Amino acid sequence: MRLYPIRTVIAAALAVALAGCAVMQSDVNGAYDHADATASAALDGAGNSIPLVEVVPSAFLGDRPVPLAYEATLPAVFREKKVTFPPKLDMKTLATLVSNASGYPVRVSPDVYIPRDSLIPRASSDGKTTQASFGTKTSEVPLYDQPCESCAIGRYLHDVTEDLGLDWSFDGSTINISRFVTRMYQIAAIPGKVSIESRMSKGTDTSTGNQSTGSTGGASTDTGSFSAMTSSGRKGDFDQIDSIQATLNQLKSPMGRITVNPQSRLVIVYDTREAADRMGEMLKRENAISTRQVMLRVRTIQIALNRGSQAGVNADIVYNSIQGGLAKWAVSFTSPTSLSSGGGTVGLSVLQANAPFSGTNAVINGLNQYGRTISDNTVSKLTLNGLPVSVANFQSDDYLRTTSPSSGSITGTSSGVVGLTPGTLTTGDFLHILPAVNDHNQILLAYWRDSSKQNGPFTSAGAGSGQTQQAIQLAHTIGSKDDETIALSDGQTVVLYGAVTDTADSTTNGGLAGITGTWNKSRTFQVVMLTATVVPSM
Repeated sequence: MRLYPIRTVIAAALAVALAGCAVMQSDVNGAYDHADATASAALDGAGNSIPLVEVVPSAFLGDRPVPLAYEATLPAVFREKKVTFPPKLDMKTLATLVSNASGYPVRVSPDVYIPRDSLIPRASSDGKTTQASFGTKTSEVPLYDQPCESCAIGRYLHDVTEDLGLDWSFDGSTINISRFVTRMYQIAAIPGKVSIESRMSKGTDTSTGNQSTGSTGGASTDTGSFSAMTSSGRKGDFDQIDSIQATLNQLKSPMGRITVNPQSRLVIVYDTREAADRMGEMLKRENAISTRQVMLRVRTIQIALNRGSQAGVNADIVYNSIQGGLAKWAVSFTSPTSLSSGGGTVGLSVLQANAPFSGTNAVINGLNQYGRTISDNTVSKLTLNGLPVSVANFQSDDYLRTTSPSSGSITGTSSGVVGLTPGTLTTGDFLHILPAVNDHNQILLAYWRDSSKQNGPFTSAGAGSGQTQQAIQLAHTIGSKDDETIALSDGQTVVLYGAVTDTADSTTNGGLAGITGTWNKSRTFQVVMLTATVVPSM
């Protein structure tokens, strides 16, 4: 928008107003200067245009590298010398004219004379890509139809190679024209196969036993079995480098060659310039997607419910307790229809951009109204796009799982040794998250969590008496499993409401005078807060 005419209009108006009076030229000039000063003060420099080019007297570094045209890196003769070439030049004649004009020899590679139509891929009957065949023509001389009047040598070579699907380069002493080029790229991926599996199952598998078919205990037959199993989950695996190599093989021409080194992740392409450019664009896009980083923050809160809230805790209580302290958050909840149908769900999303995570203290305060917070753990992990991250906090306890009876001699003078087989009980929290970041920083998360803990101490069970007496220890655990897929925006927080679990613990001390002990029973309520943030890569 040009604001300079405003000053002219003001000055003209003053001149017209003074036209009816006898004034001098100095008066008109003074009025114009006064109007111009007033307009300049009002505009405050808004009418000044920005220069197209600014000369900086000191050293200047740009904020990003700007690639130069290939001709700009060559000797001045490729840019400054103007030549005129007639139309319809074959490659041999064109090479001679360019050599005479530039003063450098021109080397034409033999692959330039490969028919361009023979590079079109054609699918064979077995589904493989083969070289197309057009008659018996095995070579042809490329023909450039366009004329050139007073154009630079470098620009002319660029136009010729672009039109004929060729490539040209200058090595300091010779101009080289070829159809096939060698390019090197690198894959931004870790070698190896990534496996993902999540499975949840529940059911029974029983057998009614065997029945002897003879009076002397001969052969026996299975009397039957019963099995009722329910399972769900997902399973998959992928090898990123193998997938990229398969895609490159689809993009190459029938005469092209591709070599991928999994150790150095180097890709060497020998193909036409068009095919090599397609592969370069694909690898650039693939690397940009693979190197997106995701910061995952998981906060787990567990509370022990008090006696008054054990009868009917659901998501309504959580919502009513924390809604006053969450002005920057939006809460959605679904309550269970009955206490026997399982827990409800609570959803929490961030409404304000860059809202601090400390706002979740409202959740703690709300939960403390009907229970006692027993743990509040936060774990942060950084991973790349499409690669899973795992977090494990566990405890292992050894116990006596099985025993084997001792074997004695016929005379009873000696006895064997009782065999003991130990077992290990591992409990804790195992978390697996697989992020996938879309182009607009939308994050898809596959979330798997397996949480378990001991429900009281080990107990003993035995059978037999005397030398045949056997006893083992029994472990008691409780836990929960989650398998969810959610979509988040960058920086959003989602709250996952865990089920209510019962925990029993007892200690008994018996004697002749009586029995004493402590018996504890509690219920825990769990809230998991999951935050995902896209972190720019270097």
